[in-house]
Amino acid sequence: MTAPPDIFLSYNREDQAVARRFAEAFQREGFSVWWDATLRSGEAYDEVTEAALRTAKAVVVLWSKKSVVSRWVRAEATLADRNKTLVPAMIEPCDRPIMFELTQTADLSHWQGDGNDPAWRAYAADVRRFVERDGSPGFSPAPSLAQTTADATAGATHSSPDRGGEPNLVVLPIASRSGVPEDDLFAEDLTSELIAELTRHGWARVITAGATDRRTAVDLRALARELEARYVADTHVRRIGPTLRLMVQLLEAERGHIVWTQKYDRPIADLAVLQEALAVEVASHMGEQQILRLESERAAAKSSGWSAWERVLRALAAAAHLSREGMRGAVGEARQALAVAPDYALAHAIFAWSSGLGFSLFGNELSADEVREHVKRAIDLDSSDSRVFRLVQAGCMGIGDLQAALRLAERAVELAPHVGNGHLSLGCVYVRLGRNADAIAEFDAEQALTQDDFVRYASQLFRALAHFSEGRLAEARGALDRSLKLNPNFVIAQKWKAIVCVLLGQHDEGHRAVRGMRATEPSLTLEDHASQILCHLPQGARTAEAIAVLRRIWAEVEPTA
Repeated sequence: MTAPPDIFLSYNREDQAVARRFAEAFQREGFSVWWDATLRSGEAYDEVTEAALRTAKAVVVLWSKKSVVSRWVRAEATLADRNKTLVPAMIEPCDRPIMFELTQTADLSHWQGDGNDPAWRAYAADVRRFVERDGSPGFSPAPSLAQTTADATAGATHSSPDRGGEPNLVVLPIASRSGVPEDDLFAEDLTSELIAELTRHGWARVITAGATDRRTAVDLRALARELEARYVADTHVRRIGPTLRLMVQLLEAERGHIVWTQKYDRPIADLAVLQEALAVEVASHMGEQQILRLESERAAAKSSGWSAWERVLRALAAAAHLSREGMRGAVGEARQALAVAPDYALAHAIFAWSSGLGFSLFGNELSADEVREHVKRAIDLDSSDSRVFRLVQAGCMGIGDLQAALRLAERAVELAPHVGNGHLSLGCVYVRLGRNADAIAEFDAEQALTQDDFVRYASQLFRALAHFSEGRLAEARGALDRSLKLNPNFVIAQKWKAIVCVLLGQHDEGHRAVRGMRATEPSLTLEDHASQILCHLPQGARTAEAIAVLRRIWAEVEPTA
């Protein structure tokens, strides 16, 4: 084929009969189609395939249970996506690769070749728009198909991700001060476990200190300067009777100050069983709480010159109470982070997170397509960072794409099973899907893994929603009280407390909660609050009941003059 084809057809060979149906239908529509059945004897498969893929105006990928696991189909889809020629279709129910989950995909699993089928007509029109648009596909300088294949198989970009100015953390080998050979081995194994867990938490780039000899003094400030690290983790173990004590110190490298210290005592007899759990606990305290706290304080203390990473932290701080203005502020900080570092995955993720939540909770202006674009961009830039998946999951949930949110949350837990935020994300999706028992299990897992109050007050709210959906009003009230104890100005929890209290017959408490809502967010109307309820639960009888109760109690409470 000398002229570039209109359509390149990508599929798994076991789906060839279906691919033929598509190829023939496209030809009846007047398109020229390249697919491997058209190869002539003697042609070099790789060269001809890549040339057709690069020059086609539209690349039709047929997703099936076989093609989603084909490295060649994934590679062809990856290259087409980068060249903006991808027009995928599903030919049977399947889970698409996560990096393509947010690409608009036609569902033609039912289609048997009828040229008048409405779904086929709509899809053919989409393909025609790609074929007839002005300009060339813009392929060069696209990477080679071999490189694209490696990227798609690895599930990550081929260059190191931009960290946006995030801090480096040096983890020294854990020193054993017991003089017992078994403790030396335990310290070595625990060092590896701790490094792995800190890496999964992701709030600092973890650097090992190599073969540092812990029997001699270490110049920590010099080591930190050499490795460009902001923090140093210095840890040792020693025996105290039947107990092994782990002493952990986190140092701010530039000044050499100890900014956090903690001791962990464990029975020596149980160490083989407790080693992983101990590493998880230390990593959670050090990474998810201390480093994140220190970095947030550092960003707040600056008056200008914020890095993209610091803008992300400022976005999280702005959204702390999940208020309307707070979410708008978070979106603004996210945009500034993107301006500083356009290729920073976490900046795209925080934009998707704040935009999606702001839309669902307060109707803040945004384009759902814009959220999807940033979700996809974040994953393309760094598909190994669990934080990215936790954030973009909330963005998808905010625009109502619950199936995408579910898969993203599942991936977050898969990447970092011992990080509480991931279980919170998954639990929230389960609540929206009506899987309340599964949601409670995820919130229990989150509670066992973290002490972060920002996470906890949100998880208590969603725990309350799960109990409410199942008719367990007393349990819902208890969870709402715990949420408001952690965050007294959490207007969403105030609203649900008002509803639950009325249903429990506690009208005075319900009235107080409504007054609290009005004081916290005076700009929000009854209709604003009612629309929020539709974003919290699956639509059904319980949703209608909650809105009706809210309307009644809102009318009963006179506005404060």
